[in-house]
Amino acid sequence: MSRVFKGPGYQNVANRFLAQHSTGHTHEGNNSSTQKNTSVLAFTPSPVWVRPQNNYGSNRWVVFSSKLGRTVILYSDLERDHWVLIESDPTIQLFCEQPLRVSVRLTAGTVATIFDMWIKWRCGREELREVKYKDQVRNSARVSRQLEAQAAWASLASFPYSVMTEDVIRANPILLANWKRILSYLGPRSRAHLRRETDQVKSVLANFGGLPIGQLESRLSHLDCILVRTALYKLIHSGQARAIGLDTRKLDGFTLVEEVQHAD
Repeated sequence: MSRVFKGPGYQNVANRFLAQHSTGHTHEGNNSSTQKNTSVLAFTPSPVWVRPQNNYGSNRWVVFSSKLGRTVILYSDLERDHWVLIESDPTIQLFCEQPLRVSVRLTAGTVATIFDMWIKWRCGREELREVKYKDQVRNSARVSRQLEAQAAWASLASFPYSVMTEDVIRANPILLANWKRILSYLGPRSRAHLRRETDQVKSVLANFGGLPIGQLESRLSHLDCILVRTALYKLIHSGQARAIGLDTRKLDGFTLVEEVQHAD
């Protein structure tokens, strides 16, 4: 048994932060055709809490998100790997780390918790997520209470929620490694002064079709190779170009890249 806690200084989070929208979709995991309302946040969240850098048990990552245009702080290696998947997914429009703090009264007492991530896809779907190692899920009483509280709140609010472990996040280590390499080029400095390189990369891809990265860079040898590589990776990240086989082989000079044609 659990319910949202409404103690002193606390308002009903479901009413305060959520707006109900009928999605017209069948609830995931339910084989029936019953329609179910789900919720979306009535605002674009920002991180509610930044944990101290020297917090015990944490591997703190400070990364730059080209998708958001800002720095993102993550608190474990697994959270960083999860972010790589989110940042690299062109179907995801927005996300926010540490987006929402809630309190839930469980049988064992009141649990205050912060979700690890809020995600919004371009289709409008939203989800709250918690990222945990499966050993924590199985063996930590504290984590069990945290997940129970989050699941109870999400159920009350009819908000999609999932727990992501390394079994899902690290299912394809090749893909993760390749996107880590791509994203390492896309820091704050990649957001400016690349128009010439970007235009010429797009021109080569349009004129020659698919070609290996090494050949692309050779055709643009009059330009700085790092800037050419950065421009190419920006195009891949934004979905304007495609690297073939990112999920099956290491990204290198032999990787085939091609222009992506978008329908008008």
